[in-house]
Amino acid sequence: MAKPAMNEHSRRLANEASRREWQYFPSGDHLRLARRWNWHCRFEHPFELQAQSKLGLDRYYGRIGDLIAGVTPGGRPFWAFWYVLSDNVPHGFASRVRRSVAFISAGKALPTVSVADRNRTGRAGVNPAQEILANVQLSTAQKLQRRPGVDARRIGRTSDWTVGREEFQRRYRVRADDGSSAQWLAGPAIQEALLGSRPAISLTSNGSDILAWTDYGWTGPDGVTDFAGERIERVQDLDIATIAAIVELLDVVPLPP
Repeated sequence: MAKPAMNEHSRRLANEASRREWQYFPSGDHLRLARRWNWHCRFEHPFELQAQSKLGLDRYYGRIGDLIAGVTPGGRPFWAFWYVLSDNVPHGFASRVRRSVAFISAGKALPTVSVADRNRTGRAGVNPAQEILANVQLSTAQKLQRRPGVDARRIGRTSDWTVGREEFQRRYRVRADDGSSAQWLAGPAIQEALLGSRPAISLTSNGSDILAWTDYGWTGPDGVTDFAGERIERVQDLDIATIAAIVELLDVVPLPP
């Protein structure tokens, strides 16, 4: 089978990856990503808006292009890729986001946890319907939240957990089967890293992998994209910088012994 042709954007990515001593691949087919993860629908993850199959992955995601492999500043091997998705929130027109995903492997089974930015698929004021939906979800979730220090031994249906100070609770939703797992992927150091990150990054674990992802923002009918509150024309200019921010965050996650 012929290798995919590299366009100008891909060549630029390859050159920048080489400069950072990362490897570039025109395709991610060799990782079999479409079969690597299988989340329960109760958890939040990078592919939840592509619910075309049991895995929540569609045909577009099944063939990943522009994959990068390298080592984090802390010495952890990582893999990163991008894909485009449309939002499922009805607000008058179809918006598309270019999502960045990176993951590391712990080499052993991990509890499934998600620490997701509540506004990860839109910015306040850019997508009013998403903001309204987020407020409704927050109000409902607060009634169901558990506190790790009090309810840590209550194992059962996946629930939202009250972790960290008010600002973190307002910006992030933590879901886990038990309190100790929630505290693992949403510990104090991770909370500070997430709150200080720009763009906003979300985390989840599945199998033996820890994944982090972020969206560049909403692309409207005029083709202009919003990124962390700023309007930009060339979304691809943020590719490598965004991956660098994500892999730095993955270094903060404590790996089990």
